[in-house]
Amino acid sequence: MFQVQDPDEPPSETPTWVRPREAFELWVYGEIIHDDYAKQQRWEKLDPPGKGLVRQMAHDYMEGLLEQAAFIRRVITHGLERPVLDQTA
Repeated sequence: MFQVQDPDEPPSETPTWVRPREAFELWVYGEIIHDDYAKQQRWEKLDPPGKGLVRQMAHDYMEGLLEQAAFIRRVITHGLERPVLDQTA
């Protein structure tokens, strides 16, 4: 996991880090969709290495969401398979 200081918070001894979900929203709405002006401003406050790390965190978060969606689809499609413990019952 990466640590990027929240661009809206002033530097301090105990920095506030951007969390993965925040990174996803910041990347999507600040750089890609441009749907949220506040997120666009936060995105622009990041330096180039910070943008790269936030982008990577967002991609990792999105990958986790896709894995969860695939799992849920398998459960819905195939159900939960339970091993039969007693063949005589």
